[in-house]
Amino acid sequence: MGWAVPEAGRAYARAQELCEKMGETPDLFPVLYGLVGFHFVRGDYKTAVVHLEIVSSRLPDFADAHSLLAQAYEHLGRTDDARRELARAAALRN
Repeated sequence: MGWAVPEAGRAYARAQELCEKMGETPDLFPVLYGLVGFHFVRGDYKTAVVHLEIVSSRLPDFADAHSLLAQAYEHLGRTDDARRELARAAALRN
């Protein structure tokens, strides 16, 4: 079983539902990041961006989220957004 199998997507989606019922919980981050991985490897960059934007807004100092967001934006042809996020990621790593 890997990131792209439908079962993984269903498991992460269910985990997201449970986290949302619990309210603000630290468990939401790994779930959102799992959803990012699931959608990213399947080439569903639009949905990956939705989850990455949440992660990067909640954890603005998490450089990996900005790097992945830049990659997803690039796949979607949003080069200005990609450059902005890549610059944020680089600044956080320096």
